[in-house]
Amino acid sequence: MTYTALVTLGFRCTPELKTILSNSAQVQGLSLSSYVNEIVLNFESRLQKAVDELSKSDIDRKLLIDKLSKYESPIMKSLFEKCKGKSAVITEVNGAKRTIVVNSISDLHEVIVKSFTI
Repeated sequence: MTYTALVTLGFRCTPELKTILSNSAQVQGLSLSSYVNEIVLNFESRLQKAVDELSKSDIDRKLLIDKLSKYESPIMKSLFEKCKGKSAVITEVNGAKRTIVVNSISDLHEVIVKSFTI
């Protein structure tokens, strides 16, 4: 193992932040200096991890927007306006009949999906 000499680096912070850091260091079994050193050394990898998570959530958001745009397409909106307030009797998987009043696009989707039998 290569030993690298360390130098002192100071910074000013609020007493509250120092207390938080000290308590966290104690929980980790480290000195305050070692704990802050680990934070600084791990900053870049934590930052990259956060960027990766944001990128993934952005991809997830784009997928959800794409799905929603299909769910609320102009055709569905137009059909909803024609069916709004009307009721439909559907048959559940267990054979029970149920009436659905179309008050939302999700009601309309349910009617469409449950009206198909395979």
